[in-house]
Amino acid sequence: MAIEWRGCPRSWGAYIKGNVCATRGERKDKFAPMKPYNRVGEQLSVIRISKNGQTVTLSDGSRWRVSVGDVTRTLCWYATQRIVVENRDDVLYPYELRNLDTVADVAKASPA
Repeated sequence: MAIEWRGCPRSWGAYIKGNVCATRGERKDKFAPMKPYNRVGEQLSVIRISKNGQTVTLSDGSRWRVSVGDVTRTLCWYATQRIVVENRDDVLYPYELRNLDTVADVAKASPA
């Protein structure tokens, strides 16, 4: 679907999708800001990783959508590995999942 700009200001999240302007108050559920994750910095563990590696479920029940560029890392993760969720300064992937059981495995993620 093409992104159009009919009458919407050109700013992040201000676009028309399906002829509904996100900044005019319609479809707020679809474009609502993300709630902050309140367990940043706590040690958790992996419970489940999807077959394609794009979704990781942690021991607190949170589900994370992993960046396409980091799927090759998460495919090598397994259940019971220790993970810490940390903040990032990014709009699309505002968190990173840091695997404590491997030295350099960090995956950019957003809540699923």
